[in-house]
Amino acid sequence: MCADVRKVATSHQSPSGGERFPACDASSRPRYTRIFSHFSIGPRSDRLKRLASIVVSRTENASSNTRLNRSDQVNGAIGESGSIGDLAGIGVAVCYCFLGAGLAEPGGCPPTCGCEKTSNNMPFYRRKRFIALCIAALLFAWLQFQVPSNEGPWNHAQVRTSWVEFDDRRLTVHNLRDFRYGADLRTVSADYVDQDFNLDNLQRAWFGLSHFGPRGMAHSFLSFEFDTRDGLRYLALSIEARLRPDQKYKPLVGMFRRYTKISVFSTEQDVIGLRSHMRGERVLLYPVDSTREKLETFFRAMVNDANALHEAPAFYNTVLDNCLTNLLKNTALVDNLSFGDLRVLLPGRSDRLTYAFDITPSDLPFDKARERATVDPAHAEINDDNFSASLRCGWAAEACLSLNDF
Repeated sequence: MCADVRKVATSHQSPSGGERFPACDASSRPRYTRIFSHFSIGPRSDRLKRLASIVVSRTENASSNTRLNRSDQVNGAIGESGSIGDLAGIGVAVCYCFLGAGLAEPGGCPPTCGCEKTSNNMPFYRRKRFIALCIAALLFAWLQFQVPSNEGPWNHAQVRTSWVEFDDRRLTVHNLRDFRYGADLRTVSADYVDQDFNLDNLQRAWFGLSHFGPRGMAHSFLSFEFDTRDGLRYLALSIEARLRPDQKYKPLVGMFRRYTKISVFSTEQDVIGLRSHMRGERVLLYPVDSTREKLETFFRAMVNDANALHEAPAFYNTVLDNCLTNLLKNTALVDNLSFGDLRVLLPGRSDRLTYAFDITPSDLPFDKARERATVDPAHAEINDDNFSASLRCGWAAEACLSLNDF
């Protein structure tokens, strides 16, 4: 490297007059200075340098304030309290060095990067790489400042959060949503009710998929079946992105902490009827193969997650923390999955996953199982007392089986 040096003093001096590191002895320099000594950073980085110094100084001050002011907020929502300012400062500092190297010109050298004036210009493809790294660093720092909140206003169908109260084997579901919609998707009636259930009556879970777009775009949900003296009752659970009145759900936007997460307990007329009858989406409903003990454990885990969201908000993420992953994480299946699996990344294909692992009926060809699971709106009237039974007409025989037959 010394052969490329145009004008280098015998040694670099610190502000106090001491020697920082020998000019040509790269091994004695801090690691980050050795990396950037290969690049020439020109005058165009001066403004970046000034900007970085301002932001870093402010984030250092914000770091101490964060420890004091955010400790009373939701712990764990965005990591350790007080680390935000530090992360942002690191992101900006790294970004400064990356961009400086990416916009290289002969001459000029920010001392913070510890590099020297060289005659080497960075190839164009490397400049683009460094700019991309800089953008990623800034995005990462910005995301750390985002804090989830349960404060409104919210979309009219997501104003209230559901929560469950246990009393031994009995439970009360609070804010259970029971909405009805017109043909134009406007809300005809908006009711939130409290309903009581008994864990001893929990018989089965149903796994649902609602295809709202092409190429595997779908929403997954659950419905728990309770066998009571008055007949079968169903408790639907849908984990959704909670939207503001002016927001529309966009999968790409959901990757950048723009939506919070909400667990909605509701009637099947609400969560299924809205999608199958009002929106015209293709809805599938599969019976889940499980034992009573595993089913109750799974149900309690989902209830605990819903209660946690009621108390402390969390972000929704299209890929890592969505309607499907929140179901899978409470099953033994999660240890055998890779989040690079298309059956996980695209919830519309998740019924292939449940079929492969015998979670949903696998004793018949997959296409036949999917045909049985398809909900036909013509056979189910939303306001009919037999609405839930009509949804399962494809599984008429299976729906009558006792739990011991699974």
